[in-house]
Amino acid sequence: MGCDTLVWHTMQIALATTAPREISADGLVVFVREGKVADPTVRVLDRALGGHLQRSLQRHAFRGQDGQVVAVDTHGRLPMHQVFAVGLGQRATPDAYRRASAFVQRAVRGHVAVVAPSGSGRVWAASVQGLVEGALLGHYRFEKYRKPKPDQHAASDISILVTPGARAAATRAVTRGETFARAAMLARDLVNEPPGEVTPGRLVAEAERLAKQPGVRIKVFDAKQLATMGAGALLGVGRGSDDPPSL
Repeated sequence: MGCDTLVWHTMQIALATTAPREISADGLVVFVREGKVADPTVRVLDRALGGHLQRSLQRHAFRGQDGQVVAVDTHGRLPMHQVFAVGLGQRATPDAYRRASAFVQRAVRGHVAVVAPSGSGRVWAASVQGLVEGALLGHYRFEKYRKPKPDQHAASDISILVTPGARAAATRAVTRGETFARAAMLARDLVNEPPGEVTPGRLVAEAERLAKQPGVRIKVFDAKQLATMGAGALLGVGRGSDDPPSL
């Protein structure tokens, strides 16, 4: 198995070229469009399970609707412990993959293998990106002021299964997804902090830290410069605080 690995806090994301039916994992996730239950990957897995997968999907009235999830035990017939069929809804859009992937991270524990969408091009890359964003944001918890509970996080690491020819493009999509998710998690961290902690000075410090990256510039305006600009509303709000305003 070939893989490229990205580590985000306690979660590890890897690209792998292993065939879905051969991956060793706690769970294998297959995304299914509504009305497309006879997905090629589902058919391959169903044959390996002697028809057990399709029977289980039929028993649970699984049609691939948005939010539908069915877990099927493999009983040792395949290397993974369970197969998860996850509905995408009527359209397999990047947003659909983002939502479905976030839900999976809250429902599955341990090492999760995810079958990436097939295809190529911009929409395909955006779907892989959305899959990564959903996985990371679904894993997000703000725990700075509380003791983490045992097993609070679901998936500990994820293998995204792609074809060998798609590895390079998928690597770029994964990196882009990680970047977007990291930005969203920073915003969530700042919003979740108590108001007294996120002072203008704290925001300036965060902005200056981010501006150290290549290609990023920053300009900070202090209270005196804001007065020169005529930013009366901002200065007025700042008068109610011991911390001077900044922009």
